[in-house]
Amino acid sequence: MYFHIKRVHEAKIPFNIYLEAGNDWTHFLHLHRKSHALFQLLYKSGGREIFLYKTRVIYPFPIYNTFIVFREQAPEQAGYKQLYINIKNGRRHFLSSKNEELEDRVRGTTEFWFDVPAYWGLAPKLFFRLALGRMKAVADEDDVMMRERMEHGAYSRPACTPDVPPAFDFYHDVMEKGAPKAEHSFSASFFVDTETREQHRTA
Repeated sequence: MYFHIKRVHEAKIPFNIYLEAGNDWTHFLHLHRKSHALFQLLYKSGGREIFLYKTRVIYPFPIYNTFIVFREQAPEQAGYKQLYINIKNGRRHFLSSKNEELEDRVRGTTEFWFDVPAYWGLAPKLFFRLALGRMKAVADEDDVMMRERMEHGAYSRPACTPDVPPAFDFYHDVMEKGAPKAEHSFSASFFVDTETREQHRTA
């Protein structure tokens, strides 16, 4: 069962700073530490990125939802599209964002498609209120970051540019370079006498 939510966010913010806030994954945890616990780049090539993404269910309790996220940049709408796959239950959620530069402000329109359990069909308005509350909290944190960038400059300045490689594949990197260096190393050996075990079974 899918629920669809459309969120419109308007702000008097320079367009480049607004777009940067939506794409700067390297500062995501610092900004949204109450709602997100992990945001790690796994793959990037051109306009496609893959992330490992962990969200907090209820702050400050250590309860999380973990996703593999596929992001595709959508230049025609100055935004991107995302597919979230929940690694616990396999549910798939979708997102599509569109950003517009208006005369005196920026308008960001984001649409969400949530794959929800059937029981939410009994209380869809409650789901909407809970989701909207979380979205509002994240939008408020975005506003704080964008005001800081207006004061100090966008992070695209050379001194602040996040280290986002143009082509990166975590899987390929590990397979090519091997496992990381270990601080401690242990070994163990096990022996199973299959013939003896088989005798005990048939006795």
